[in-house]
Order: sequence, then C-alpha cells, then structure tokens
Amino acid sequence: MVAALEASGSHTTGDRNQMGIPQTDESSAQTKSEAGTTSSGGSQAARWRCTVCGYIYDPAQNEGIPFESLPSTWKCPCGAPKSKFVKT
Repeated sequence: MVAALEASGSHTTGDRNQMGIPQTDESSAQTKSEAGTTSSGGSQAARWRCTVCGYIYDPAQNEGIPFESLPSTWKCPCGAPKSKFVKT
C-alpha cells in the first residue's frame, strides 16, 4: 500500500525535488518564516488599544517603537492620553 501511494504521489514529489524543496522541509520553512515574522526586532512587542476610540497602537506599524517607549505626552489620534490605553 505504501509503495502504491509513493508511486501515485511521485509526480508531485518529483516536482518538489526539482525545486530543491523536500516535502518535509517545506513545512519547516513555513514555520521558520512565521517565527521570523513574529520575532523581528528581537522581542515581540505588545499591541495597545485605546479605550476611548478603539484605536490599536501596533509597534510593527510604527517603526517598531514599543508603546512603553513613547513619551508621556504622546496622544492617540482621537486625543486620548497614554493612560487610556490597555494592552491587548
């Protein structure tokens, strides 16, 4: 039965081998890619949500600057101070 499955799937496996990507390495490559995305910059910075308007401060969209590193005078686009934000 295994030989029959290998024979029927040999065309797909052959295509992957021609690309130099073994079937088992493809799934690990996706995992590594996802891990690299979430850990870019060394640590994963938290997102913060404004309790007044719902605005989400995402460090990934703000040059990687963590919310905690923003000056105390920083305000939400709606005008709310940092004290009105909660970690998500």
